[in-house]
Amino acid sequence: MKMNGITIQHIPAKQVEIQIQEQLLRLLNEVPILKGVDVFSKSL
Repeated sequence: MKMNGITIQHIPAKQVEIQIQEQLLRLLNEVPILKGVDVFSKSL
């Protein structure tokens, strides 16, 4: 399943959650313009 270009593998939900958060943080670090998404990532 793909979501916003992030590939989600078929693994336990908690692992998916952690993986998504890590990928979001990585994106935030790479693209300063997306700092506003920080609020969204904290609400996950």
